[in-house]
Amino acid sequence: MVPCSVRLNVDSAPQSHSGYEDVLSTVMDVQRFTQIFGGMILHSTPHLYLSALPFSPMNSAISRKFAARFPNVLRLTSGRDLNWTAVQTVLRGHTSEVLSVSFSPDGTRIVSGSDDNTVRLWDAATGQPLGEPLQGHTGQVWSVSFSPDGTRIVSGSWDTTVRLWDAATGQPLGEPLQGHTGPVLSVSFSPDGTRIVSGSSDNTVRLWDAATGQPLGEPLQGHTGWVWSVSFSPDGTRIVSGSSDNTVRLWNAAIEPLQECTEADHLTLRLHTIRTTPPTGSRTSTSINSSSNPFICFSPTPNHALCNPAELIEGAPHHYYQSASFLLGDDGWMVGPNCRLLFWVPHSSRRGFHNPWTAWAMPRGNQVDLSRMAHGQHWQNCRDE
Repeated sequence: MVPCSVRLNVDSAPQSHSGYEDVLSTVMDVQRFTQIFGGMILHSTPHLYLSALPFSPMNSAISRKFAARFPNVLRLTSGRDLNWTAVQTVLRGHTSEVLSVSFSPDGTRIVSGSDDNTVRLWDAATGQPLGEPLQGHTGQVWSVSFSPDGTRIVSGSWDTTVRLWDAATGQPLGEPLQGHTGPVLSVSFSPDGTRIVSGSSDNTVRLWDAATGQPLGEPLQGHTGWVWSVSFSPDGTRIVSGSSDNTVRLWNAAIEPLQECTEADHLTLRLHTIRTTPPTGSRTSTSINSSSNPFICFSPTPNHALCNPAELIEGAPHHYYQSASFLLGDDGWMVGPNCRLLFWVPHSSRRGFHNPWTAWAMPRGNQVDLSRMAHGQHWQNCRDE
C-alpha cells in the first residue's frame, strides 16, 4: 500500500488574495496532521489511513479530500472534532512527573526533565523520543534548557548538581557542576553560551563557566528563600532571579574572579577615640576629645573620616561607640545607635562585605570618603559649596 500524498497545484500563482489564503490553510492543515499523527504513522504506516484519516477533524482539508476514498476504515459516529484542537500531540516516555521542558533554538527538538531522575529528548514534529533517556542525576530533574546553538543541554537536579549533556549523542559532558548545598531548581545558558546560571533552594544564585564547569566567583547572596527561577538578559550583562521570598532580584552578570586578600587589604569602619584635629578644610575645626568623641571612618586614611558625628551617636552609651560599629542591615542601610541612618549601600556593593560588631570590611580598592558628607538634621546642606 502506497501512502497517499497531498499535491498542491502551484503551476500558476493564485490570482486573488483568497487563493493565497487557501494555499496557506492547506499547508497549515498538513502541518497539523503531521504533528499529531506523525509518530503513529512512523510506527505503523498503514494507520495513515486506518486511524489518522478517521480521527482527523471534519473540517480538515486532508479529511475532506481523502476520507471518501477510504470507506472501509473505522468511523466516528459521534464526538468527532470539527477543527484541530490546541493539543498537537502527547509525548509519552517518562515514568514520573515531568518538571521542566524546553524547545531547542531551531524548534526541531524538545528536552524534558522528570521526577524519574532522567532527561529526555524528543522530535518536536513527530513527538517521538530521540535516543535513550539521559541518565546520571540521582534526584529529580527540576530544570532543563538548550544552549543557544542547540548543541548542549544543561540540567539542574534535586541532587544539588548541574549537569551538561551533548544534545546530539546524549552523553554527559564532563563531571557534574558541584557547589550548591541544596536542590538546583532552575538553570539557563547565557546568550553567547559561555556561562550557565543556576538557582537553588540554598537561597543562592551561581554562575558557571560552560566550557570548564568551574564556578565563576562566589554565590550571589541576598534572597532569603528558595530561588525558583533564573535567566540572563538578552545582552548577557544581567541576571534576574525569582524566589519564594516574594522578590525578584537583578544581578550584574559580569562577575570577576575573587582575589585573595590579606587583613591589610580590608578597609574597616570603627568608632575610634583618638587625639587629633579634623583635617584642614573640613566643616569644623573643633578638636575631638578622645574621652567622648569618636570618629567614623571607612578608610585607613583619617582624612576620610566623617566630621562631627556626635548627632549620630547622641544618647548611645559610652561603651557602645567604643566597642561597636554602625551595622549594615539586610535592607542595605548602614545604621548606627538608636537606628540612625548613615547611608544606603546598593546591593551590588554589598557582596563580599562582612558585618561583625566591630568592623565593616570592604573589598580591596574601595574607600569611602565621608569628610564632606552632610548627615542627620543637616542633610539639606548636601548641596552647599
